[in-house]
Amino acid sequence: MERPLRVPPTAGIATKSWEKFGEIIVVESKQEMSTIANDLAFEHVQIMTSDEDFFLRTCKTPAHCSWAREPT
Repeated sequence: MERPLRVPPTAGIATKSWEKFGEIIVVESKQEMSTIANDLAFEHVQIMTSDEDFFLRTCKTPAHCSWAREPT
């Protein structure tokens, strides 16, 4: 996480936020991740998946989710 936090103009704020609130959650299944994302309902959620369609169908607030096949 250090490299991406150095880039934006808000790097200082982003770094403090990540240190205080950041979290990486590893799960066993897509359904488990969908449940966790919906339970947490954070404003910004990045889900790393090869099945974006599943999360578009199951995420209650897909506008707040971003999808990635690899870490950003």
